[in-house]
Amino acid sequence: MLDEKTKDTVWWTSETAKNDNKPMNQATWQSLKDLVTNQLSRKRLFVVDGFCGASEHDRIAVRIVTEVAWQAHFVKNMFIRPTEEQLKN
Repeated sequence: MLDEKTKDTVWWTSETAKNDNKPMNQATWQSLKDLVTNQLSRKRLFVVDGFCGASEHDRIAVRIVTEVAWQAHFVKNMFIRPTEEQLKN
């Protein structure tokens, strides 16, 4: 979603730099979020939290939500698992 926080921190697509980061307004984002939330609320989901990158200074926290158990298992093996203390944050 394009807003004050993301306008200068996301590499949005442009005529000179084509990519898949197309901006959307807050109303469109909320509509999409409501649709996805409604669809997924009827399904059994697997949620895995992890970190991309080994360096505590540079790593990125990720949360993966899947509908399939083997995908969650794969993600657990691919990313660094957070401690209980890290999950509190």
